[in-house]
Order: sequence, then C-alpha cells, then structure tokens
Amino acid sequence: AGNSEVILNYAAIDRNPYSGFTYYRLKQTDFDGGFQYSSIEAIYLENTNHKGLTIYPNPATDNITIKGLPSGASHLKIYNMLGQEVTHLTKIILRNEGMVHLDISPLNSGIYQLRIMNSYSSFKKQ
Repeated sequence: AGNSEVILNYAAIDRNPYSGFTYYRLKQTDFDGGFQYSSIEAIYLENTNHKGLTIYPNPATDNITIKGLPSGASHLKIYNMLGQEVTHLTKIILRNEGMVHLDISPLNSGIYQLRIMNSYSSFKKQ
C-alpha cells in the first residue's frame, strides 16, 4: 500500500490447510528490498475431509494401520514437518480394501502428515 498514516488490515484464506498444526507468518517487504517477518502463529485444525479415517497406533513406533480409506485412494504420501516427502522411507506391509498397514520404522521421531488425495491427517512417530 506504500506509505500510509492509517492502520491497514489484510486478510488471506488458506484454501488447502493441513489438519493438525499449521504455522503462519507474514513477510513485510519495503520498497528498498528490506523485509521483516511477523511472529509465528500456530493454528490447529481437525481433519474434516475423512471423518472415518483412523490411524493407529498413534503415536506409533514401528508400524501404523490406516483404516477407512476412501475407495480409489491409491496414492498415500507422508510428509515431515519441514514439508519434505518421506513416503519412500516407508514400506507397505499389507493393503486391503479401505486399509493399509505401513512400516514406518525408518522414520525419525516426530510428527508427520499423511496425505490421501486432497486431505491430510497426522500421526506421531516415537
């Protein structure tokens, strides 16, 4: 908005938020290229896309079972909290109609996002 002597309010909508914790911050860039970041705000959203989806045990150590997968959900992706895909580190042990059993033992301890089609769920690896 350039220079202003009044308070300006801005809004943005995240149309594809992750379920679980999502972190947001603003970056203000000046005309001279300098910038500042706002403080980080954490927002927690429940998974609303697949209410019947269950991940257990959660937290887990070696294996997780994902039940209630929608029909046609063939692509599962797992992301760490840095947004890096780590699916290649896991191995499908068993896949049945609506259920997948995964070996997650190679993953480091932490919180992971499981993406199925266009929805997300979380699990914790101990």
